[in-house]
Amino acid sequence: MAAHSHDLDPAMVVALSYTESRFSRVAVSSRGAVGPLQIKPVFHCPKGVLRDCDLIEAGMGAIIRFKKKRGRQWLCHWNSGNRCNRRSRLFAKIVKRRTRQLGGN
Repeated sequence: MAAHSHDLDPAMVVALSYTESRFSRVAVSSRGAVGPLQIKPVFHCPKGVLRDCDLIEAGMGAIIRFKKKRGRQWLCHWNSGNRCNRRSRLFAKIVKRRTRQLGGN
């Protein structure tokens, strides 16, 4: 699994992907986030374009960058951007609960 090669908790990646898109490779949000992990190609795909972008690899890279930049609150920021709000804190709580249910950390 891609998560192992990036030293990420596979249960967390699965929980995040399920919460974001129900694992849909064709999911597109109203904000332009795409794929199972709902990444924004402009920030996370080579040359900032969706064409030829491996959404799983781009998602792994995005998770790593968010974790480095935002620390413990990275999931809250993943959902909301610069500010954590009530909705994004709830999102993070749901992902963490699903991660634990899958046997992750």
